[in-house]
Amino acid sequence: MIAVFALSAIAMPEVTWVNPSEDLIVYGPQVQLVLNATVLDGGSGIETVFFCIWSGMGGCVQNVTASNLSATSWNATINTSEFISDGNKSIRVYANETNGDLNNTEQRIITVDTTPPGVTIDYPTNGLNTSGIQDINITALDGTTQTNVTLVNITNSTGDSVVLFTLSTGDSVVFTTTWATANGSFPDGTYNLTIIANDTAGNVNDSEIVTVTVDNTAPSVNMVNSSFNTTNATPSVTFNYTDALFATANCTLYVDDVADTSNSSTDNATNTELTTSALDDGSHTFGVSCTDGASNIGGSSDITV
Repeated sequence: MIAVFALSAIAMPEVTWVNPSEDLIVYGPQVQLVLNATVLDGGSGIETVFFCIWSGMGGCVQNVTASNLSATSWNATINTSEFISDGNKSIRVYANETNGDLNNTEQRIITVDTTPPGVTIDYPTNGLNTSGIQDINITALDGTTQTNVTLVNITNSTGDSVVLFTLSTGDSVVFTTTWATANGSFPDGTYNLTIIANDTAGNVNDSEIVTVTVDNTAPSVNMVNSSFNTTNATPSVTFNYTDALFATANCTLYVDDVADTSNSSTDNATNTELTTSALDDGSHTFGVSCTDGASNIGGSSDITV
């Protein structure tokens, strides 16, 4: 609460802003904001000088008492963590003389932003298996200023950065890019995608991470049977496949280039038997195709039955 003082015949103190500048942006939860003003004595001597943080129609909600640095210079500091909330703040300087005369400056508006942008990795999802061209979709939103730069840092299983994408240098909210995983620079394996978003105030969010598995190598599929003759209208064939990353694959037996029967959980490196539906008499071409967890497709050589 600001006290009301009676006016005297002595001139009021003259108060002039020095710091902060108008429209200053203050960021970070532990930043020391320096407040400085010049106060000229009106005649009876300066008793106190204080800086007042205003909140709309709520008046002065926070006072910071200044120290006298020199004859006319008054100074105070306030930590940004002491502000009630982020947003625009109005600050005035008040000078009180010993006889009760009080004067103040015009207000200065500053923007306090201690909160980094909120980041959501919309795609890829954590644990995704991927190959070829991978879309990356990010939402980065700042509640006080605006998102300035959003980066995607991709690291391999040893923590080494293998690529850094700059998604935007503007005030966008949704950011997109593509990652060409099959260009020869990214061996099959596990990668971490870390999103780094900073706002125009300099706050940084680098805590959002997803892990994906890159696999651009198709399963190797081998027919155990060679071509053979049979009187069975529903013959079976035996095959196996090998894959460096996935324990199972979706394998399909093709008869005359038409999908006939499948096993969606075929075990890696294991002889597996598939039996056809009833076939007409005659010569038929058999082959097996296997799709791994990253949608890579490998096929066997054909045999004739």
